[in-house]
Amino acid sequence: MAAPRRGPSAIGPSPRCRSRFGTLRGARPLLERWANVSDAARGCAMRTDSIGHWLKSERETRRLSIEEVASTTRIPRKTLESLEEDRFEDLPSGVFVRGFIKAYATVVEMDADEVLARFDSERPQALPPAPLATVQRRRGYGALVLAITTFALFAIIVATFSLVRRAPAQDDPIELSSALPCLVEAAKAERSYYGPSTTVTPIESSLC
Repeated sequence: MAAPRRGPSAIGPSPRCRSRFGTLRGARPLLERWANVSDAARGCAMRTDSIGHWLKSERETRRLSIEEVASTTRIPRKTLESLEEDRFEDLPSGVFVRGFIKAYATVVEMDADEVLARFDSERPQALPPAPLATVQRRRGYGALVLAITTFALFAIIVATFSLVRRAPAQDDPIELSSALPCLVEAAKAERSYYGPSTTVTPIESSLC
């Protein structure tokens, strides 16, 4: 007599399979916890990295070359290298650096506002605002320099005007003194022509 066949409801996993399933079911929370820990560790590593290293890591993750970033952002490669190496002293002022960071973050699909906020928190303004006394002192120096410059220009204008007015008065004596020898020679020639008995007193008096 043939043995009765078991229906589908009677078929189930063997005890060994049930133990394996139980082990996997129990290991699932551990795997999820490990994944959460890994994400937290990556976030901590990202926060501890510098701005330049953070940007470079995101670029390499997306398999972008620095030439591609330079071509897209139209920023020179040398500037991007200085940015990735945190050599901010080789870059222009803060306004330009913020523009470079924003363009770089946009290309590598990062949150530009978050990157800029972190940049501002890590690198405050290098030069604090000048005290009020210093500003007033600089303004005082500027007013003094302006007054001295104005006085010097006024003195130069007055001296030039005086020289221009004196120039015609000095020309007349010079012309007269240069003409006197010619008149004396003419008188001598006229005296020799008329002889020694002829006087040239009227000529000399007319010259005077």
